[in-house]
Amino acid sequence: MDLDQVDINIKINTKKFTAVVRSSFPNTGIEKAVLKNFDVIGWYDNEIKIKEVKKDFYLRVLYPYNIKNFPILIKSEFNVFVAGGTSKELLESSEYAKYKKFEPLIEHNQNLRNLTHYRVIEPIINGFGSIQLTKKILNIECELSEKK
Repeated sequence: MDLDQVDINIKINTKKFTAVVRSSFPNTGIEKAVLKNFDVIGWYDNEIKIKEVKKDFYLRVLYPYNIKNFPILIKSEFNVFVAGGTSKELLESSEYAKYKKFEPLIEHNQNLRNLTHYRVIEPIINGFGSIQLTKKILNIECELSEKK
């Protein structure tokens, strides 16, 4: 299993950053997902993935659709909401960050017998909002430029 899986690579000058996108289909709606029901999900481990390399950023994406309709929608234009996210540092230091246990769904993870432990910030609103997250990522460039 690839412990270094990265969804997005960010390169600014010679410095590289990594980001992972975690996505879900909130059945109760985007507002409840952001304010109450969903987390920003960071690194995790389980009996198969015993250690994950921590990424620089974690983005939380929500699809405003019923998962059953997704196979049809993915073939056409559809909406995706970047509901928020976090940096590795915020996941390590926030008062809203903790390790959370998730029990795998049998139909999706038949080989897993044990729980998966995720580092999360709950709920999403306690991480960075999408605009704040974008500014945080772009500030990397400003911080690098200032150090020259």
